[in-house]
Amino acid sequence: MVRVLTVFLCLFMFAYPEEISIIPDFSYIYRDISDRKYENLEVPGFSLEENHKENGFRLNYVEIKLNYHLPYETTFYSTFHITEEQTEIDEIYLRKKIQNLSLKGGKFRSSIGIINSSHQHFWFFSQIPLIYQLLFSEHGLTEKGVGIEGRFNMLTAGAEILNGENEISFGYQAIDKYGIDEEKRPSLYTLYLKTDLNVGRQKYHFGISYLKGKRRKNEDEVISGNTQIYGLEFMFKKDKKTKIQGEYFFREIKGKMYYPSYQNLSKKQSGFYIQAVHYLNKKTGIGLRYDNINRNKINGEKITQNLEKYSFCVNYLPVDHIKIRIGYIYNNYGKIDSSKKDFNEFIAEITLFLGKHKH
Repeated sequence: MVRVLTVFLCLFMFAYPEEISIIPDFSYIYRDISDRKYENLEVPGFSLEENHKENGFRLNYVEIKLNYHLPYETTFYSTFHITEEQTEIDEIYLRKKIQNLSLKGGKFRSSIGIINSSHQHFWFFSQIPLIYQLLFSEHGLTEKGVGIEGRFNMLTAGAEILNGENEISFGYQAIDKYGIDEEKRPSLYTLYLKTDLNVGRQKYHFGISYLKGKRRKNEDEVISGNTQIYGLEFMFKKDKKTKIQGEYFFREIKGKMYYPSYQNLSKKQSGFYIQAVHYLNKKTGIGLRYDNINRNKINGEKITQNLEKYSFCVNYLPVDHIKIRIGYIYNNYGKIDSSKKDFNEFIAEITLFLGKHKH
């Protein structure tokens, strides 16, 4: 697979050099806990991806974006992530515009929420909000499927039909040991509605989203059921210098748990983040974010108190093709070896933008 992608990239880069962006990202990470403890970090009630970001210097990824404009208002988009361990396709899809409508098909980032459709180098903070990490993964919700979106004056409405491969909240795989059949695909559906208002030099954004899909888990627990997620979002901008935004998600999982004990299962979980960013000038911005998981109930029992995370970040652009992030994070959301453990984290990150790019 890696060889096929390499050949494809070389051919595309040779044929259409004006359509390429190459974005390498490096960082230095320091935590006041050991790598072993960080790898064992868990959040009761949630599926948490394995933590492989070790202390020290890292080559996080090299992102290669290849876009090509086809006739009849059709555009081909693709984004490849290359790490030291693997090469993966982050997005590859076609988008077709028909007046106020746009259609897309392939593998793409879902348009739910504010942050989900953006790649990491667009974010002001180095890390995705905690509620995103716990409901979708540290990369957000990326799926194979089709989508339709309509823009009408101040309103944007859309729907997506997706496979439902995301293992954090969804899944369709069979679990033969417990006689659980594979679900038919597509198994995940999303709806979203957003509005943007301009009042003088101030801009307001509001949105809602809804996701419904199947749920499978076959790890430390065995679960079969259905997932529904409701989302709210808002954003306020003033003079292109100040931006405040937040998102809230509520997840409900209903079904059956087969292991470690057979029983009916009901999970009700929710959380939010709110962040403020202010640009001191064209090159320097500072930001604060607060994350909170405010509900975590299983079968009516509250299994954790509020889980919190505090982040501070500075973005600096010394030249147009370089972005530097300096961040501090206080984490108070996880358990290590069954005990609540808070820890501090420091990140220094540099991202290079080569070719056609946006920060």
